[in-house]
Amino acid sequence: MKTSAAAFLAIFLAGAGVAMAVGTPDVATIRNTGSTNFIGYTIKVSSDGHATVVHSGRDGKPVDRERSGTVPATMVAQFFNDLHTARNSRPVSQACVKSASFGTTTVVQYHGWTSPDLECGGDGSVIALGSDAKKIAAQLQVQGMPIRSIPMLPNEHRRAEPTPTQAGGTPEPNFPTS
Repeated sequence: MKTSAAAFLAIFLAGAGVAMAVGTPDVATIRNTGSTNFIGYTIKVSSDGHATVVHSGRDGKPVDRERSGTVPATMVAQFFNDLHTARNSRPVSQACVKSASFGTTTVVQYHGWTSPDLECGGDGSVIALGSDAKKIAAQLQVQGMPIRSIPMLPNEHRRAEPTPTQAGGTPEPNFPTS
């Protein structure tokens, strides 16, 4: 009796371990830092096609609510295939100059590894991974979010808008008619 109980327990635990390994999707994170003019985003993509998106600041902290989406299986398979290739090949990226106002950095983070900046190009694995990241962002309809406007300071004075009766902000000079 003890032998069959032990055998059953061993088989059960082995099966549970396999089920847990198969049932747990792999996850990678696509991070765009944003720029001076636009807030970035963070996309978490699971190997099962589930994804979450949240706009985030340069530090990665969320600035709005996370939303869920789905990425087609073929796109997810290509992304994870290109991700494994890039991670294993020690990709080389190119240095690039970026605008202070519009320049962003996009990377993929995966099991402690961070890709080179996908905005700068590089070898084939960097280009493929960058293309996949852009396709996933487009599929999830991710767009840069404008940074909130800064309200006028209490001691800041601005010229009043012209009233509808005025033709413009500067009155016409009065010249004597003779």
